[in-house]
Amino acid sequence: MDTITRRIRLLQMIPRKEDGYITIPQMHQRLITRFELENLERRTLERDMAILSHQFAIECDDSCRPFHWYWFGKELVDIPAMGRDTALAFLLVKDYLTPILPRAALSSLSQHFNRAANTLKDGKTSAAQWKKRVRIIPRYYHPLPASVSKPVLHAVDNALYNQRKLEIEYRSLERIRNNEPARTYILNPVMLLYRNTYSELLAYVDGRQSLHRFVLHRMKKATVLDRPISKNPPMRQIEDEMEKHIAYPESGQLIKLKAWIATSDVYHVMDTPLHKDQSLVQVEDGFIVEAEVRLTSSFIWWVLGMGAKLKVISPPELKNKIKSIINDMNALYQK
Repeated sequence: MDTITRRIRLLQMIPRKEDGYITIPQMHQRLITRFELENLERRTLERDMAILSHQFAIECDDSCRPFHWYWFGKELVDIPAMGRDTALAFLLVKDYLTPILPRAALSSLSQHFNRAANTLKDGKTSAAQWKKRVRIIPRYYHPLPASVSKPVLHAVDNALYNQRKLEIEYRSLERIRNNEPARTYILNPVMLLYRNTYSELLAYVDGRQSLHRFVLHRMKKATVLDRPISKNPPMRQIEDEMEKHIAYPESGQLIKLKAWIATSDVYHVMDTPLHKDQSLVQVEDGFIVEAEVRLTSSFIWWVLGMGAKLKVISPPELKNKIKSIINDMNALYQK
């Protein structure tokens, strides 16, 4: 293996600081194993690393034996250079996935985002034009997102990412209504939920068995504790409990919906069916739609959003609930 190829291989082996380090013996062993370089001496690699560390943002922690090597700083070396399609993918990730990425990952990706922006900066390539011509538009009106303090967001993110306990000062809606102060909890974080305009942390409270949700914007303070979480059940169990008690306000149960829908608005369920086995039958003044749906608050909002273009026929519990809401609205607007 010639010198240039060997040094490129070394550059590829070195991790960024946040991902750990590598030592000369480890590099030596990898090169021998992968490329059968039996005559390669460690001294050669030591000279290579001394040269590379002066040319690139590579640092050496010489307080350890053997020395620890890692990338450090904001310089990013791409061999080969980042392509236009890759750059487009990174910028779309930045635009649409930033809310659900951990802060640590975003920090690491920042250099890739910058490189991607530079790659497409002339704006004339097909990839650059694609970014300008594709948008995600919400179907329904979304209010402004709830405000969450950065220290709270970072602490929650850190605790979830590293599976550490989290101490929070939390003022629930009930305490706000009763004008009561915040309460302290020790949490075992499980999952973050994003609901368009606000976020919730699902967690087990120390000393309790059931899963609870905590809205991030009601956390007054959050501190990551240097203690591993003590309750971490299988993900299938978490998802089952979440579906039953948390993810679906209202009952969350499956119901068999039968409803009348106006001809002018039937495209809502034609283009985007309520269920894969939905049936749609034309009647004199519209259509009858039947489908199995989950009874959630978002589904009730959807029914109400259809206004006078949709009428629930069954089940009677849902029909009566919709009637009650409409009666309350009517009484409110009579004032």
